[in-house]
Amino acid sequence: MKRAELFLVLAVATSFAAMPQVAGQQPQSPKATNEPAALGTCGPLTDGVLKCPHFAFTYKPLFGWVDRTDDMQADGEEAGQQEAGAQASGDAGKSQGDKPETLLAMFERPPGAPGDTINSAAVIVAESLADYHGIKTAADYFGPIMELNQQRGFKVENEPHVISLGTRKLVRGDFSKERGKVTMWQSSLVMIEKGYVVSFTFVGGSEEELESLIGNLRSSHYILYVGTYTGAESKGIYAYGYDAASGKLTPLGLAADTANPSFLAVDASRKFLYAVNEGHDYKGENSGGVTAFSIDDRKTGKLTELNEVSSHGADPCYISFDRTGKYALVANYSGGTVAVFPLAADGRIGEASSVVKDRGTLGPNKDRQEAPHAHWIEASARNRFAYVADLGLDRVLIYKLDATKGTLSAGEPSLAAASSEGASSAAKDFFSATLAPGTGPRHLAFSADGNFMYVLGELDSTVTVFANDAKETFRSIQKISALPAGFPGHNSAAEIEVHPTGKFLYTSNRGDDSIAVFAINRASGKLTFLHRISSGGNAPRHFTIDPTGTRLFAANQDSGNIVEYDINATTGRLKPVGEVGKVASAVCLVFMAID
Repeated sequence: MKRAELFLVLAVATSFAAMPQVAGQQPQSPKATNEPAALGTCGPLTDGVLKCPHFAFTYKPLFGWVDRTDDMQADGEEAGQQEAGAQASGDAGKSQGDKPETLLAMFERPPGAPGDTINSAAVIVAESLADYHGIKTAADYFGPIMELNQQRGFKVENEPHVISLGTRKLVRGDFSKERGKVTMWQSSLVMIEKGYVVSFTFVGGSEEELESLIGNLRSSHYILYVGTYTGAESKGIYAYGYDAASGKLTPLGLAADTANPSFLAVDASRKFLYAVNEGHDYKGENSGGVTAFSIDDRKTGKLTELNEVSSHGADPCYISFDRTGKYALVANYSGGTVAVFPLAADGRIGEASSVVKDRGTLGPNKDRQEAPHAHWIEASARNRFAYVADLGLDRVLIYKLDATKGTLSAGEPSLAAASSEGASSAAKDFFSATLAPGTGPRHLAFSADGNFMYVLGELDSTVTVFANDAKETFRSIQKISALPAGFPGHNSAAEIEVHPTGKFLYTSNRGDDSIAVFAINRASGKLTFLHRISSGGNAPRHFTIDPTGTRLFAANQDSGNIVEYDINATTGRLKPVGEVGKVASAVCLVFMAID
């Protein structure tokens, strides 16, 4: 790659240094008191891996790639000296408040490498957050990146969206630009860490090459926890070690002996794990339990029980956290209730601060919709509401969530919501989204921007797409089957998940024993069926996409096996790797980063 082109890539990676400051983002004084600690160094490459201990990440450049970090740092110092001289003599240059960025690493594909139609590169840069007012999140930083790329003729392929790097959240945006007969692909990833904006810019000749480059940036080691229904062959929660670089699972054995831990959640600190204990005889009452565990050893995944409380309803089947992490939210299937539980600093779970019974008109399926059946609950993005999928009512109920008191209450729709054309008929009597009779909503997923809600119907094996018009008023815009046309047997849909890129949606079928894959139209929210693939076992009750977004793992309850798939970054299609784990009655999979 020519040196001028390398500087162009570096300019994209340091968008604030390359662009004029805008209102609200003026540089601070060089003597700002909140200046972060001085940066350590990254590298050198050890066994082909760049380690950056200051920001706790590693990067493995592709085999044979050239490390240009020292060259570019030397050129940057020379350019900085020339610029300083120009400013001292009154010539035009950066504003006095601009500060140099720190180039942590830069790699490029070697000249003449196969497929070298684009000057591919990976650039990692850090800029002090103290230099700019108004920048508090990684998403804030994307304004200048978007503007700069558009000025340079790039087209936005994927709007900024959140991805995971271990326990940390990064914002990623994807761009492309036509260069003659070839296309340049570029991804920018940004995180805020230790007072710095850390940006990763990747340039490649195809989407596949880009995903390969990004895939080598990771927190590479995880624990995969497996929840089960207990019995003769299963005793509770099991653990696997997971190497994201290779995709290999290593069995670690029983992590905790506990009854029917059918759904699990790990808190943000990675110190505690919470499980619902699905049952109906908790200390003599018609209820299940909720158990808190401490994570004692991140290498072995071993858990120690802290305490257990009543779930305040029979057969709890789902647990999640509110956005503050101070409360756990639980759905009780047979009890038809949802409950909120305070979480103490030491990880112990408190007695319920709120319990609400779902209410509404029952669906037509006399066997499965004879009563309310809360099956899923999660907090809204702004933590003002809790969404509840109730299989018995054919509704997604929307409760008001008071995050200061830990309470739920039925919402009252606005007049505009109740009278708006196309609004859910249920909006006139309850804050909710109503599905076709007999759908049996089980789980939900949302688009990255929150504009669309995808509801999985367990009873009719469909996905219903809702547009979020405003103020939690949802309008149904599509219903699509997850089954083959004319499927003759019995099937019940189980899980639904949107890929971290926001481009694909996945569902599982128990009966057809398959994973269905859909493409998402980011503008309209509508789905297009892509393909369907065997789950590699019987009754895939749950699946999860790994934190890197490159693999999917399916838990087959009846056959007691875990099956791995590679995810094609361009098409979203699944390629089976094979069976990688054996756990009797596996029904829930949860990843936790350990580095």
